[in-house]
Amino acid sequence: MKTGRGAALLAEHGIHGRFILSVSHLYPYKNLVELVEGFLIASRTDPVPGTQLVLVGTEYFRATRLGFRRRSCATARPRAR
Repeated sequence: MKTGRGAALLAEHGIHGRFILSVSHLYPYKNLVELVEGFLIASRTDPVPGTQLVLVGTEYFRATRLGFRRRSCATARPRAR
């Protein structure tokens, strides 16, 4: 159970329940776009309700962010709230 400062920090960033955490610089060779795609595939084929993918790191390449947007627009499904 999360308590105190950790719970407040998670809530501040919209992280609730179970999550998978990836801490890395957002360099293209880190394969984060593939990580997001894999998470989307896994969440569709064997969903664990309420599980989030949390990416933490410093952005150095705008192309990585654009890759996330382009691919997420093509594969995203509406989020349940």
